Amino acid sequence: MFLLEGRLIWTASDLTAAAECEYALLRTVDYRLGWAEKLNLSDDPLQEQIARLGDRHEQRLLKSWQAGGSVIQLPRVPTPYSAVALKAADEATRAAFLERPSVVYQAGFFDAEFHGYADFVELAENGWIVCDAKLARSAKPKALLQLGAYVEQLRRMQLPLSPKVSLLLGSGERADFRTDDVQPVFRERRERLRRMLQEHRIGGVSVQ
Repeated sequence: MFLLEGRLIWTASDLTAAAECEYALLRTVDYRLGWAEKLNLSDDPLQEQIARLGDRHEQRLLKSWQAGGSVIQLPRVPTPYSAVALKAADEATRAAFLERPSVVYQAGFFDAEFHGYADFVELAENGWIVCDAKLARSAKPKALLQLGAYVEQLRRMQLPLSPKVSLLLGSGERADFRTDDVQPVFRERRERLRRMLQEHRIGGVSVQ
């Protein structure tokens, strides 16, 4: 989450964080708003190792797709963010989809409320499949919220959607889920997040 021209911009990770612990997310919001100091948390070597393994898993998947088809890899927007740069990245993502490659990697989205990058979006005969690389060996509910967030962005761009989304697990398996099952849960959690952020800012008091 970050502040851009006075607006709080949230990410798919913020959505899952709120689902796990709303207090922790609001503590982050307070820091972003300047209402509280940043928490000084010590580094977690285990989490750092998991992150490295996750990056390797993602790169293996990327190389596999590059070997078998056309892949458009999009760059990330450098920080500090600006609305102009984020909008340009969103437009570049739309243009990449219109080229109809086999896969778009790191598709960047921005709609003045949400910003994020989808790991892989794969072109199938029945539309685009949002895919997320997860080191875990089984599907976790919070991962489906992230998929739902990116599906919503493809809907905004009026792109044809596959009726399924996929998690690309560390076991090498591919776990597919119906888009129509994922979206209602995403939308409910999004509305809850919106209300929480609005009420918190109106309240004007940091969490204790």
